[in-house]
Amino acid sequence: MHALVGQQAEFDQGREQLQLLAGLEVTIKSVERIAGAIGADIAWREQGEINKARPFYLPVIVGESIPVFYVQMDPSGVPVVKKQT
Repeated sequence: MHALVGQQAEFDQGREQLQLLAGLEVTIKSVERIAGAIGADIAWREQGEINKARPFYLPVIVGESIPVFYVQMDPSGVPVVKKQT
């Protein structure tokens, strides 16, 4: 509840909401500290998931470079019937 009210509005308003809705007497500083700690934990977990992602490596180019590379498109095959695809 601390984290939820701490991220919604100012910490003083969060303290008031906890008093009103849950009957909990907390300080403004406790709302700030707990919301910050939970936010840091969420960021740490998200970074862990990002770090698990497989890195993408580009292939190494081997051999001489091609000075000119021509690409040609042949539109004669369009449209095609279903059995040709």
